[in-house]
Amino acid sequence: FKPSRSLFSTFNKYSNNQKTFKFFNQNLNRTFVQKHYENVNLVPKKPIDSKVQLIYKFSIDDKLRSRFLNFAGQLNPGLIFEELDKLAGICSCLHAIDANQKQKLAIVTACIDRIDMLNPLDPYRDLLIQGGVTWVGRSSMEVRLEVVSMLRNSQTPDQIEWAPIMIAKFTMVARDINNKAVIVPPLLPQNSKELFQFMTAEENKKQRIAAAEKALLRTPPTETERLVVHALWTNYQNLIDNKDPNPNESNVFIEDTLIKSCFLMQPQDRNINGKVFGGLMLRKAFELAYATVSLYSSNNVIFIALDDVHFLKSIEIGALVFFESSVVFTENYLLVIRVTAYTKSIATSKKQYTNIFHFTFSEEQSSQISKKLLTRTYEDVLNYLNGQRVLEKTTPFENLTQKEKLNLEIFQDRLLWSIPPDNQGHQIDPIELCHAGELDEVIQKTINLIVS
Repeated sequence: FKPSRSLFSTFNKYSNNQKTFKFFNQNLNRTFVQKHYENVNLVPKKPIDSKVQLIYKFSIDDKLRSRFLNFAGQLNPGLIFEELDKLAGICSCLHAIDANQKQKLAIVTACIDRIDMLNPLDPYRDLLIQGGVTWVGRSSMEVRLEVVSMLRNSQTPDQIEWAPIMIAKFTMVARDINNKAVIVPPLLPQNSKELFQFMTAEENKKQRIAAAEKALLRTPPTETERLVVHALWTNYQNLIDNKDPNPNESNVFIEDTLIKSCFLMQPQDRNINGKVFGGLMLRKAFELAYATVSLYSSNNVIFIALDDVHFLKSIEIGALVFFESSVVFTENYLLVIRVTAYTKSIATSKKQYTNIFHFTFSEEQSSQISKKLLTRTYEDVLNYLNGQRVLEKTTPFENLTQKEKLNLEIFQDRLLWSIPPDNQGHQIDPIELCHAGELDEVIQKTINLIVS
């Protein structure tokens, strides 16, 4: 199935009533199976077959809360990332395991789509993490995870106040014992929401491929970025010649913000496949990034977003894993931290890169950063440009008002767009609203953000 010009045009054509959607859904299933699973004897599965919900009762369980607290008494986002990776593995296993398969399967994390922090974490509110498979290729699966904080009213316990925290999308891959791809059962969307998520995942895949083709390691900087390169060189020359136009700013070279750490991977760090747990890498990278940005900034900082992460190589138990973190880009009150992870063999000292992380933080006071980043090498220039590209993804979300950010609300056990009720007070279904062409500017910006 290939989405047409607009993700919503399909709904405009087929979502008039349940009968036409059922007809479209049957044709989608048949086309998908014929295209991707020809001559494969696997029973298709529904998205609900892999759905899992976990509730962390931080409001009443002091012992559980203390496990997730950081030094400041707040929930550690790095530990939440660990839980997300665990749940993504569980959901993908529920989908990938087939009764007819006799070979042993291993589920590995291939990549993580960008994660934006929608609301701050509250250590005294219960946390709901739910997820399920929303898209399936041949051996790959996209798992959508939603993190929501819950607060029950003490007077009316049935009333729950919901606050969306983050939405994450993990791409998991099925492998056999020889690390070869294993075909997994197809996914059959059952309603308009599942179909929209399926189509969005297809679009995300295309965007990841397009972004990889435009990476700075493959293509030279754009015309606009070349002007930035020239400005960086000019700033460096002015500093050497003592002609800095902004002497009140403190100049900091990117290489001077570098912090390193090293860990020996222990058996306690392994996953069910005997490799190092991917969630551990996320947590270690986040904690080093937080240390880096804290040393650089003079104010308290808040985590804003984690950019796309690709897992390039699995890590063996007993390997030495090195993390290198530095500030690569700043603008206004936003800072981008790049963390590179690589392994070294104890016997041969061979170096192999495993991950590259980009974390975005915001200074709590939202003030202009007084430090100016400078570059000495072309490698630092490319890291600076990559950081700029990361921040370009962040800025649209930062420009949204609080009302626009909170357009994502929770109803029962589903995450839906909060659409204002009509004149009679009835809640309008998002798909019907798209079909009617009555999207206001706020909802359109939110949907564009989710799709991108």
